[in-house]
Amino acid sequence: MAKIKVGFSVSTLYTFPVLSWIIRLFEKWFHSSHVYYELPGSENGEKMAMVLEASIYDGVNLKPATSFYPTIKVNREYGIEVTEDQIALVLDWWRKHDGTGYGKMQLVGDAIQKLLSPFGMKNNPFSDGPDTMVCTETVGRVLENVLGLDVPQDFDVVGLRDIQRVLESDKSGRVTRLI
Repeated sequence: MAKIKVGFSVSTLYTFPVLSWIIRLFEKWFHSSHVYYELPGSENGEKMAMVLEASIYDGVNLKPATSFYPTIKVNREYGIEVTEDQIALVLDWWRKHDGTGYGKMQLVGDAIQKLLSPFGMKNNPFSDGPDTMVCTETVGRVLENVLGLDVPQDFDVVGLRDIQRVLESDKSGRVTRLI
């Protein structure tokens, strides 16, 4: 068995990370503003972890962990026990979605939905399905469609707290909190 990590983080690139603060505000001051996967991997016969994410700069992408971790602070991390076949399925999912644009309007719609949810709004007004994705949607889609964990929210409104809840409520014994 191998392990895929799901990490929650904040950027360390900016002195005033305004977008990060806005995301955290709408997530009720959640500890993080980003979520990603770390996959075991290798390049030229050497072990090298890879990070699968959706970022505002690159959309859905896979990058070496060595270039990702210096730009973030990890606040929480979970490990999911997976088979090599499941890792291959995650990589197949990435190949299918690589380069999918970042859902900037989806992020705005998510904020509107969160503001208006006390008044009954359940859907993201700027939902566009898998045409663009934000980090939580990317992680949610892989959790449910590839790794078999139930994500009860629509992917266009799933938030950081929702992803953490899915990981913490897993009953299979495959998910453990690492940090």
